[in-house]
Amino acid sequence: MSVLQITLGLICAAMTVVAIAMLAMTVTRMIRTIRLGRPEPGRGGPLGTRLAVMVKEILGHTRMLKWGTVGVAHWLVMAGFVALMLTVLEAYVEVVNPEFHLPLLGEWAPWNLW
Repeated sequence: MSVLQITLGLICAAMTVVAIAMLAMTVTRMIRTIRLGRPEPGRGGPLGTRLAVMVKEILGHTRMLKWGTVGVAHWLVMAGFVALMLTVLEAYVEVVNPEFHLPLLGEWAPWNLW
């Protein structure tokens, strides 16, 4: 392992610690705000059904697509964020192991055009 890899690894680790601390503070603040409200009796329901609706909404954007062009643009932005997240993940691991590629995506030619 070279000096550059060690330096980049330490920088990535420090950035990760800061990011996790910021995430924890934000989640704590959000939970405090949510707990200020009262529970709504009809809001629950079977967990499996709620999870299925959540996955359908995330992947299909069924409610957002009712807005036409705005809904399609919103879905494309979401897909862009997922691609960015996977790219950053691959770059993080490549700091330690330069030969690393994400399974299924890493060797796929269109993915490497990013």
